[in-house]
Amino acid sequence: MGTVLNLCESSITTVFLDMDGTLVKHNYTPLETLDEYLPGTIELLTQLKNKEKFYCILTTGRAEIECIYVLEKIKKDLGFTFDRCLYLLPVGVRALVNDSKTTINKAQGFCIPRDQGPTEIIKHFL
Repeated sequence: MGTVLNLCESSITTVFLDMDGTLVKHNYTPLETLDEYLPGTIELLTQLKNKEKFYCILTTGRAEIECIYVLEKIKKDLGFTFDRCLYLLPVGVRALVNDSKTTINKAQGFCIPRDQGPTEIIKHFL
């Protein structure tokens, strides 16, 4: 994975989180009965609730109406709300491009296997 940034060092870290296959089990026909948290989702979102450290953006290929159940479930179960949501994103690679300071990289990416959850990356947000 290379050098990993300390994501808690900056004043506010913007975190982009994909929904299907990252936070909830990936499914091709989003129905409320099929959306289940993946391992590490509860722990990660609990850590990211600190709004003084993190600004969280949900990214998804789903339409907004297909996300309502999951967003309401997360709010009810964890008291967590996303700062922004980006819906109807195209299927495919997502790239983040940002500048860097002389000694500090200002971008970090994590690619986790589908449906394994964010357990392995939680340590970077502590």
